[in-house]
Amino acid sequence: MTNKQILAILMVLTASSYLLYATGKYWLADVKYASGGGAHKAFQMTNDPQYLVSAYQSYYEAYQGNPSEPALASDLGLSAAYLAMAMRAQPAAAGQLASQSLSLSQNAINASPKHPNYYKNLTRGLILMSEMDPSYLDAAKQAMQAAAMISPTDPRIPYYLGVITSAQGATSEAKLYFQKSLNLKPDFADAKKQLSN
Repeated sequence: MTNKQILAILMVLTASSYLLYATGKYWLADVKYASGGGAHKAFQMTNDPQYLVSAYQSYYEAYQGNPSEPALASDLGLSAAYLAMAMRAQPAAAGQLASQSLSLSQNAINASPKHPNYYKNLTRGLILMSEMDPSYLDAAKQAMQAAAMISPTDPRIPYYLGVITSAQGATSEAKLYFQKSLNLKPDFADAKKQLSN
């Protein structure tokens, strides 16, 4: 074999090794992401904090494997908000998680500013954390107003605006948002429930 042939083989082997490594890294991030989603659903069904911690850990590991993916940042941010609320008896830890939640959610929006789900995840986190700091409701409202510009026919957007304004004490305005949500999706059970209260 000539030196050129050996060099070519080494280059192919190096490129192949890198591709295998990168593919494996992204595959593992996807596995962790799916695991986080499953744990989050289990938490929503059971309210067992063990699932909340598991979801956060899985999302965190997924994000470490692929930090440039906005969906990972967004879901990790929401998971951090849930965990911040669960740990609100420990203000320092809750504050760190709240800060992480906001930073990750904003990173997702910056990476993909036309994706309304990232605004909705940010808003859900802000609504949750408003129990620690009511000023988060103003930020949540701004996020939903930005999302409404991107996706004006999404019924969840006026629904969240209704939840926010209701929490701020503006009951009449909240009802208008819930009604708008129903106008966009007449079978929207959450909006119907809010209007019947």
